[in-house]
Amino acid sequence: MKTNNTQVTKEYNKFKFINLNRGINEHHVNNLVKSIKNNNLLHLKPINVNPEYGIIDGQHRLKAAEQLQVPIYYIVEQDIEDDMIILLNQTQRNWITEDYMRFWIGKDKQDYINLKK
Repeated sequence: MKTNNTQVTKEYNKFKFINLNRGINEHHVNNLVKSIKNNNLLHLKPINVNPEYGIIDGQHRLKAAEQLQVPIYYIVEQDIEDDMIILLNQTQRNWITEDYMRFWIGKDKQDYINLKK
């Protein structure tokens, strides 16, 4: 799959929502807004769009960036197909308590080490 370089814009209306994608979850958008306000890492996870700027992955990040009026980073994927919407979204999993514990214990945080005991 050929990938173009990451680009950046504040022209949010250039992107199109694909009806085949899942609906927008406003609670998730609000959580992203809070996260981006605290630490904007959008440049590390660009949204993926097809050559027509249809959003394959990242529609919630786009909505959050638009609400905050911060730049959105994106990659135009030349060979991406709509079927990849499912594949990209079903491989994502939120962290559970054990994941956080492993992380902080790995950083030698004594409170978490004690908690695990």
